[in-house]
Order: sequence, then structure tokens, then C-alpha cells
Amino acid sequence: MVPILCEADVAVPQPLQSLQYADFRHGATALATAKLIGALASMQKIPVGQSPPIPANPPGIPSRAWEHFRHWTDVVVTQTHQPQNDAEEIQGKFSANLFRGWEAVGGRIIVTNQRLLFEAHKVNLQPEPLEIPLRDISDIVPSKTLALVPNGITVRCRAGQQYRFVVWGRTKIIALIERQRSLLNG
Repeated sequence: MVPILCEADVAVPQPLQSLQYADFRHGATALATAKLIGALASMQKIPVGQSPPIPANPPGIPSRAWEHFRHWTDVVVTQTHQPQNDAEEIQGKFSANLFRGWEAVGGRIIVTNQRLLFEAHKVNLQPEPLEIPLRDISDIVPSKTLALVPNGITVRCRAGQQYRFVVWGRTKIIALIERQRSLLNG
């Protein structure tokens, strides 16, 4: 038996405090689910008295959780970013171009619950990845490419940096980033 915590503000009863448990208080995240599955798998065929505890940090997590999030850009863009901690999860991947001077660097945007990431495909002169913590973003606004085409977004940071992207579905991307920012800032 593996107890599962589901509600954030509920005290664990005294008789259960000494037991291992699966922590789903922040939802069925990839990490929490992987830990529960790992615990259940390790308990199969083992007598109850010899059951191992739930692994605190199963191998391959959370990078394995990132691998399940597939997008067509995975074919042309090499993954350069890795999760920075166990709680970071990908919320969306979108094809994009990032303006760096005169070059529109082709690649993709990855929105996590903590960062906005950009990874370039190999056929660029400036393929360096970009990482913007969501807490550092002051605002994100729609913009126009060549002052005509309504397919851009501009990300402004509190420290003064500004990044311009060309994307498809910018309304969806802006809404996703804003939702993650509001969840992060509580």
C-alpha cells in the first residue's frame, strides 16, 4: 500500500506520518506519477515486510519526464536545455524565430512552469540557446514582423532586455506564458 497525498492544506494524521507516501498535492505531475509508478513497480513480487521505501529521486527523472513531451521540432532542433530542478515541467513547445540583430534565428520556444527557453536548429549563424526565467519577465506583448505581419511577440525583462520572436499562434503562446507566470507568482 502506498498512501497518496492529494490536498495541499490537509495535515497528515499521526499514524500515517511515519509512512512513505506519494505526493500529489501539486497535481499529478510527471515527477509525482513517475515516483508512484516506480514505487508500485518495485513492490511487485516482494513480501510486504521487505518492501523498499518510495525512491526519493528515481534515476532519469525529471529528464525522462521532459522526453515524453514531443513536438515536430524535435526532428530539426537538438535539445540543449535540461530541467533545472525536479519541479520544472514543459508546458508547451512551439516553432519560432528569434531576432538576433539582422538574423532571424530559426528554432523553437519551450515554455516550462519556470522558464521561457529558445533552442535553435543547426542551420543558423547564431545558434546559442536562450533562457529567460519567468520571474524576470516584466511583460509579453504581440508585435508585428516588418511592422506589417501580426505574427510576433516581444518579451521584455525587468533588467531591460527585450527579445522579439516570430511565431504562429501567438495568442495561445502569450496566454500560456502569462498563465505560468501567474501560477509562479501565486
